[in-house]
Amino acid sequence: MSDDRTGNRSIGNNPGSELPPQSSGGGFFVVLILVASAGYFLASLLQMPPENDAHVPAPGPGLIGMKAPAIQAQGWFNGAAPTDEQLRGKVIVLDAWAYWCGPCRQKAPALIKLYEKYNPKGVVFLGLTSEDRRMLKQSEEFIAATKIPWPQGYGVDTTLARLNADYIPQVWVIDQTGMIVWDRTAPEDVDKTLDRLLK
Repeated sequence: MSDDRTGNRSIGNNPGSELPPQSSGGGFFVVLILVASAGYFLASLLQMPPENDAHVPAPGPGLIGMKAPAIQAQGWFNGAAPTDEQLRGKVIVLDAWAYWCGPCRQKAPALIKLYEKYNPKGVVFLGLTSEDRRMLKQSEEFIAATKIPWPQGYGVDTTLARLNADYIPQVWVIDQTGMIVWDRTAPEDVDKTLDRLLK
């Protein structure tokens, strides 16, 4: 581009491509509106979920009717590691969480109420987090703060991957034969499934 004596800008050396004179203020506001509109559009495309909002569901099939995977954990805290003998023939509730997950903290009281109702009836509750031993202190602090009483397995990435845990918090119910009978896709409340299994 080159500047001529009028102050207008020419594209290349072609005299016919000179831009017409612009009014002193109108062009600026048009450009401002265009930039603002483009910025809003890009922001809507790139909008990130709220901090700690890890519970936004991703599309994917449920696991009802499938055999539950074996739990492979780096270790356990808040209770001893469950043995195969202790789990055999039991109804099991698994919950996936992480210490940094806000929705996990919010849903803890409801899970505790579920535990208080069904654990006395023999239902086993186990927590699972993908965080490994490097974040064990933070995980222990989360469980202590939420007052969750059941054992927690950490470093369970493989197990959670087999459970299609594409978001947290998430819960699964396993029946006495080791089959998954309740997950996020179930048509009924978890209480109804547990009541039916315990009849």
